[in-house]
Amino acid sequence: LQGHSDITIKSKPLDKNGNYVPFGLFLLVEKRDLFYDYLVDKGIIGEIQWLLPLDYYTPGEDALFLSKHNLMIHCDQRYDQKEMCYVADIILSFFSI
Repeated sequence: LQGHSDITIKSKPLDKNGNYVPFGLFLLVEKRDLFYDYLVDKGIIGEIQWLLPLDYYTPGEDALFLSKHNLMIHCDQRYDQKEMCYVADIILSFFSI
């Protein structure tokens, strides 16, 4: 997924080899809600984070941007290489539509 112009990966490398934190892949996507629905249709359930309680305060630009564009795709030791490749292929297929 790295290097694709429509995908920003915000997860940090865990070590110098570029291995990523095993608990989730944090992405920023321009059409996040459409992307979320696409993943659900393919059996991948992402988590939208940073939903802001706008009734209580006015957030800054950065917080608003994150709120509108972020999606976390969970991953852990239950998923094998085949399943992770499936997730990557589905993500890439969304951006080739």
